[in-house]
Amino acid sequence: MTIRKNLVKSLYDNLSNDQLEIDMINFSWTTTLKYVDNRLMSLQLLKNGMTDAVMFSPDGQNLQAADVLYKKNILAIRGSFRPVTKVNIDMIMKGFKLFEAEHKVEPDKIQVLFEITLNNLRADGDIDEKDFLDRADILCSLGQTVLISNYMKYYKLVEYFSRYTKKRMGIIMGVNNL
Repeated sequence: MTIRKNLVKSLYDNLSNDQLEIDMINFSWTTTLKYVDNRLMSLQLLKNGMTDAVMFSPDGQNLQAADVLYKKNILAIRGSFRPVTKVNIDMIMKGFKLFEAEHKVEPDKIQVLFEITLNNLRADGDIDEKDFLDRADILCSLGQTVLISNYMKYYKLVEYFSRYTKKRMGIIMGVNNL
């Protein structure tokens, strides 16, 4: 872990977040880097405040947000997904149907995201990397795109999405958050 942390911090090399923004990190597999998990490297970006959100494809690969979200209708469900429950799946399925039926939503341009906040990952204190990878793996195995963010407030998440699209956005939330 210390190597990951130091490697990510060294990317800034005495620069501030105002001078350099890192949206995504992706190391290509070489003999030297064969044990590097890019998702854990992305998690280090979040933990160190170098970015506010990272994204993984259903096959577990890091994604550039602009490539995924540009000019898309975005539907996100926020949760801890520890574990993913039938309620979560039911919420996303019903929410998707309602969102798809919305005026001005193009069904073929909907991007669904399962979002976990950094605080949800810290629920038991420090972030357990194995727990993080397990949650990401389960969501990815269900064919979902995963977003890990540092946005505690829903409006901040919407502002983030607004960087990439002017189309419709929806956030599915439980009654407690409503």
